Amino acid sequence: KQEIIGDVALEMLFGTTSDTYLELYNEGIIDDTFGYDYTLQDSFSFVLVGGDAKNPDEQTAKILEAIQKAAQYGLLEADLALVKRKRIGQFLRSLNSPEFIANQFSQYVMKSASLFDILPLMETVTLEEVNAFIKNLDAEERTTTFQLLPE
Repeated sequence: KQEIIGDVALEMLFGTTSDTYLELYNEGIIDDTFGYDYTLQDSFSFVLVGGDAKNPDEQTAKILEAIQKAAQYGLLEADLALVKRKRIGQFLRSLNSPEFIANQFSQYVMKSASLFDILPLMETVTLEEVNAFIKNLDAEERTTTFQLLPE
């Protein structure tokens, strides 16, 4: 469930319909290369956020600022409902793909879970869980930035 919570939280904060994404895109701080990902393994997890930028320092500052603001004020229940509906729709459409089913089925068997556990878990994600995930991201001692700059 933690992986689902992380994915939903990041979609709410940085997804293409989020206030953060629209603001940063309209200001030219991010472009269509912007993305995010959450990886959860048995002994570690991490979040990646970023993309191409004319001013990478500004992009980094704005991303961290968005995380801090969300951690302080929380995300909205209406946004959670929207993202959950979107994610559930994407998941149900994905079930039309034998490749998706095979990939996901084998992934979850290793975790003693089932592909069919995903939908009920998605439906149970709460705003409190999402906000707790975001608050956990707002920790300077666990944050690092990485920039690839042209020579």
